[in-house]
Amino acid sequence: MNLNADYHPRRFVFASVGYGAGVALYIIFGIAATFSGWAIWKVFLELDSSRYPMMSFGDPFFRMFGKKSRHFINVAQSLQQFMTVAILILSKSLNIDQLAHSSLCFSGVMVLVMGIGMISGIIRSLKKIGWLSQAAVFMNIGGSNVCNSPLSRRLTIPLKQLISSSSWSPPLTTIHTTEP
Repeated sequence: MNLNADYHPRRFVFASVGYGAGVALYIIFGIAATFSGWAIWKVFLELDSSRYPMMSFGDPFFRMFGKKSRHFINVAQSLQQFMTVAILILSKSLNIDQLAHSSLCFSGVMVLVMGIGMISGIIRSLKKIGWLSQAAVFMNIGGSNVCNSPLSRRLTIPLKQLISSSSWSPPLTTIHTTEP
């Protein structure tokens, strides 16, 4: 079975680790996410006040442990946000590079993606473009439903025809699994 043609994150996890470990991982991470959200909610309810409002994740640490812990948490969160943006730029640049069949300068694509992100980050008020984010959500849902529908699988060109009719080359990393 070629997972590249029928890729879905949950299927990939279960194909990699099996059903027992996959279900256990989903349950354990679900419990951890639930507990983390509950703990943040309780800390916010207990420590928020009109005199010392909770404005960031560093504020509860300031109230409990002092100024140095707040600075550490703020720096750590800034580093996390920097790494998240770096991953987004890298992944979107890789997507564009794969669509262009490596015919573009990868560094240039990264600069272009970074520039588009910076320009879109300048927007101060989202009141007038809230419809755009709503449309993006529905386009993602609709796109995933269309891509995963049986109709789209019937309409796609078979791989042998695609390889013989163009200069397309298969990806270097293909995941193959054996069916039981």
